Amino acid sequence: MAKQPTQSVPLALGWQPLERTAAHGALREQATLWRTFPIRERLERDPQRVSALTWHVGDWYLDLSKQAWDSSVLHALLDLARTTALSPAIAALFAGEPVNLTERRAALHMAYRGSAQPPAAQRDRFVTEEERLAAFVAAYRIGALKGFSRAPLDTVVNIGIGGSDLGPRLVCDAFAHWGIARHGTVRFVANLDPSDFLTTTLDLDPARTLFLVTSKSFSTAETLSNARLARSWLARHFGVTPDDPRLNCHFVAVTNAVEKAEAHGFDSNQIFWLPEWVGGRYSLWSAVGLPIALAYGWKAFAALRAGAAEIDRHFQCAPLEANIPVILGLLSVWFATYLAQQQTALLPYAQGLQLLPAWYQQLEMESNGKRVRFDGSPAPYPTAMAVWGMAGTMGQHAFHQWFYQGTQPIAIEFVAFAPEPAAADDDPLLRARADAAAALAANAVAQAEALLLGRSEAEAFAQLRAQGWAEADARALAPFLAIPGNRPSSFLLATAQRPETLGQLLALYEHATFVRGWLWGVNPFDQFGVELGKQMARQLETESDAPHDPSTAQLLTWLKKAAR
Repeated sequence: MAKQPTQSVPLALGWQPLERTAAHGALREQATLWRTFPIRERLERDPQRVSALTWHVGDWYLDLSKQAWDSSVLHALLDLARTTALSPAIAALFAGEPVNLTERRAALHMAYRGSAQPPAAQRDRFVTEEERLAAFVAAYRIGALKGFSRAPLDTVVNIGIGGSDLGPRLVCDAFAHWGIARHGTVRFVANLDPSDFLTTTLDLDPARTLFLVTSKSFSTAETLSNARLARSWLARHFGVTPDDPRLNCHFVAVTNAVEKAEAHGFDSNQIFWLPEWVGGRYSLWSAVGLPIALAYGWKAFAALRAGAAEIDRHFQCAPLEANIPVILGLLSVWFATYLAQQQTALLPYAQGLQLLPAWYQQLEMESNGKRVRFDGSPAPYPTAMAVWGMAGTMGQHAFHQWFYQGTQPIAIEFVAFAPEPAAADDDPLLRARADAAAALAANAVAQAEALLLGRSEAEAFAQLRAQGWAEADARALAPFLAIPGNRPSSFLLATAQRPETLGQLLALYEHATFVRGWLWGVNPFDQFGVELGKQMARQLETESDAPHDPSTAQLLTWLKKAAR
């Protein structure tokens, strides 16, 4: 049961609802102009626009000059940030104050990056757990961990869901594509659908497989169900019962509920602590990131953390007008609250970041998809936008048509990498790889430019005529080829693909999410809506004869008939 909320932190720091600020009125007036303002024209007329709306931190360059705003809008948004006490809020976050007000908790995932201190009463435990984690990783990577049959364990299957799955899965996928040396095999199981477990383990050797069971509460239905499947899978292979304690060496638990894990038969030496002050979707930096460290080594895991720490320092110290997480957060507030945008498409032009949209989807929508504010009042404006996306260039052949000629402009964000220098080597594969990387980056830049510039009907007509079309036919077809343009986009460009780069990117998004939540006045660190759905699922499983609404009752009747 959650503790009663405290309003002391936000209100004591000076937060106030957006609609009560002077900047709110100015931004509403600006929005009327910018919904249709020709961005291309502003770029052509203002030689300072690009330099005024681009920033750099770590390995990343951020270009927001193609967005539907200008320096005057940004200044009004910065006024909004100051009026709502954003700077004191950032300080409170890193100081470990209970910014998670509904659960009276700090949000200190940055402690695992060395950017904040864990609560004083838990610092010794924190240090001890980090040492245990590093020692466990070292033992695994030298083959010292043995399974039921004394074979060395060299395959990791992470069993978790949500934040216990998406973050580590994203990082492992990125590292694999970036050529970072991997030890053994690493895979992930998340879905309650048993086919997820069965297909993931189909070609694995049970004798060499280590399962990481990650659940903060150790009551997550999907995770516990898959853990039971794992024990049955091992038991069938070794010819024992699933509750045979000799199977325990194949299991590790990551949880805050250590006693529950022990009650489920987990060896206390193979249970790693996840503090209550680390939220699930912010947890990959903690023991939840164990699959990253096991597969890619403690050094790579530490580099990932170090990259994030660089952004932590920037977020804490940079003035608001030069603070990239702040700028990103303010831009989304401008989109959602003032330009009435309801969606954002995140388009990573890197196969290694193909899971970034899914990770960011949970981060933003579970964090800020709320309507009740710090003072208990309902937000009278939109909060989090829906997030979706796909890796480029595949998305170009799926939904970019909608961007170009659809009727609903949305927020679009490109993430890309500068190609490495072409190989001087005569190896044709290396040359082809360099050429493809350059083409990928060019596609990302071209998509952003084409969305901005579009193509007028007159231009389409002229192109058709140049191709030899008859005048009448060209005039009839030209409206279908016309593209409105003026579709804004953001562009994040990195200069390298290394663990630090990814750590920087993820921390940028984490802190921007906090900024948005603060300005909107919603707590980005709880998820009571998700918990309601879980409760009702448990009730349906255990009390299927209880009263239900007519639609649900009919569905349950069909399910019972199908099960006969």
